[in-house]
Amino acid sequence: MKGIFPLVATFLTLTTTTTWAANTEPLSFCEKYALEASTQVDTNKSASCGLSGALWNKGYLDQVSWCKTVKPAEADKANAQRSDQIVQCLAKQVMTGKALKGDKQDNSMLVSFMVGRYLKPATEWYMGMEQVLLPQGRPLTAAEKNLAAKVGVKNAYKVRVVVTDNMPVPNDLLGSMAVLFKSNTARETGRAMGYALLMRPQYANNQQLLAHLLGYVAKIEQVGHRAFLEQYATEMLIDGYNQSKLVKEAAHAAK
Repeated sequence: MKGIFPLVATFLTLTTTTTWAANTEPLSFCEKYALEASTQVDTNKSASCGLSGALWNKGYLDQVSWCKTVKPAEADKANAQRSDQIVQCLAKQVMTGKALKGDKQDNSMLVSFMVGRYLKPATEWYMGMEQVLLPQGRPLTAAEKNLAAKVGVKNAYKVRVVVTDNMPVPNDLLGSMAVLFKSNTARETGRAMGYALLMRPQYANNQQLLAHLLGYVAKIEQVGHRAFLEQYATEMLIDGYNQSKLVKEAAHAAK
């Protein structure tokens, strides 16, 4: 598999919006809690996760009523537990090569559980590993710098190529996302971790792979590490690897 694997996800801590009239009173804590909880329940059904039990059997009004009987920390804990279970469900789908099915607009809400929950620590891990890896790599040759410029990289002098069979995986800090990395590293031919380009020894001289990875670097320069990871993870979950817009853009640049 070319390129970075999605960290998953991501993330924007799930926020709730409403289309109610502008003069509607601000939502109370428990109303916000219940909206998020209801979205999680809908996600469970839409993604066919089959999750059940006390966390999953209350509707919106029941969630509001329950929330009023407990401390805010306990309500937040319940939403966090549901979110973690959703993440684990989606992780298993990705591990088996499945993208989410159904309406893409709906799925963009679903993947917020995968993406939103881990984007911040995932980005921190990703950028930290970049700094660890850069000193281990070699700079681009003159010809490779020309290739980098061709695919849109502005700071080719920062790029380092690391020839290695070791594809880093995050620790338990990223929870279920670590499972995704561990299950897919064996299939990766290379990975872009910011300006650090990891290439397996048997692909060390593969210019098409290098151009593909440089395409990711160009995108990271345009939008930043966090936005890149968020888009990559979201597309991976909704569209799958081969249909990911980022993957297609990188493949086109490599031609």
